[in-house]
Amino acid sequence: MSVTFVTTSCSDNDHPGTDRPMEDSTYYFSKSMNIIELQSKLPNEEIKNLPPEDAEKYFGERFQLSQAEKLIFWNDSLLIVKPGNLSSKYKLSWKKDDLYLYNDITNTWEYCGKRNGESAFILNTGLYWIKGNNMNGTLSILGQSYSLLSYEELLEYLGGNSLNANKQIVWLKMQYVFDQKPEVKL
Repeated sequence: MSVTFVTTSCSDNDHPGTDRPMEDSTYYFSKSMNIIELQSKLPNEEIKNLPPEDAEKYFGERFQLSQAEKLIFWNDSLLIVKPGNLSSKYKLSWKKDDLYLYNDITNTWEYCGKRNGESAFILNTGLYWIKGNNMNGTLSILGQSYSLLSYEELLEYLGGNSLNANKQIVWLKMQYVFDQKPEVKL
């Protein structure tokens, strides 16, 4: 019996031009963040609004780590760069000034933001926290989506009202404003 180990190494030069922005990219840098709504629903209770300053209480570090620092547009792609140089790449499509990202799991285009004038972009971001209890214990789920615009859409995304009747759900909708600037390399 023999075992073979194969290791590979990745660098910026492994796939030139396919996974990273090209020189003709357009860069947008974070200017501001605005909490649009923070809502909570306890089991068997109505939805209630929470003060925006409670967002960090519910989402902790996730609240800070979800805040995009830079958007890089090139060709038909968008790279969203977050703290720690973490990034996510998406295929994009414009419909007038509205931006849609391709969800390859559902094979659909989902709204994520819009141009605001000549040199600004508004990125929609939704965070959610779901806490469910049953006889086996407690399950908490944290999630993020750029396409969710309301608490009602979140419930639909999660499978409908009936599946979530016995869960605590906290919903946070934020908008980030970005200004277009040339990339500065130090």
